[in-house]
Amino acid sequence: MWVHFDLKSHKAETHVADYHGYPVLDGWPHSPVTPTALRQLTRAPLNAPLAERIASRDAFDRRALYALPLNGRPTTTLARLQSPALRGRNGCLDLPDLLHLADPAVRTCRGGHPPGTGCLRENLTWSSSKSPRLWQWPLYGTTEWERVYNQRGAVERSYAHLKSAAGPGLRRDEFRLRGLGKLTVVILADVIASNLGKIYNVATADHELHHRQHDWAA
Repeated sequence: MWVHFDLKSHKAETHVADYHGYPVLDGWPHSPVTPTALRQLTRAPLNAPLAERIASRDAFDRRALYALPLNGRPTTTLARLQSPALRGRNGCLDLPDLLHLADPAVRTCRGGHPPGTGCLRENLTWSSSKSPRLWQWPLYGTTEWERVYNQRGAVERSYAHLKSAAGPGLRRDEFRLRGLGKLTVVILADVIASNLGKIYNVATADHELHHRQHDWAA
């Protein structure tokens, strides 16, 4: 399962910590050779000019090249990761036999890692408990993150409509039910009521427009 959060201004600072020789940036371990300019990034606000938003997303995409790659699909609490040197992300002088696999767009690590740390650690498990407020996948701020986050926005707007006076107007403690089946029926009824309300509003608006056009023609 993938989880996605929007980091507010007071939560979005880059939290740098050392995890087996890897710096943690915005809740995810990255290669030790991640450029300094990419370690502290701020996502452009939605009302920023288009060019600024594109530049911000591109910076996060460049930093994603240094993020530790997944080994399998992450869950809501755990992700299995692999050494970026072993996966061909960056080369490492401690692993000279694998230098030919490195992505030329990514810096080469100078090596010098203690045994079992940094590029020398083949696999590691990244837990949400290490960064509970920032844990998410896809990586924050990237193109893939924005694509999925936009889907989340549509879902939240639907929830807001269900709670609003213009919709069914769900209120806290209105229903006291247990069980997925019962809750599913309630939500389904609310969605049907919400859609019928939208259809009624559109039909009413069309009817009023027709009458106005008739009056203007007269």
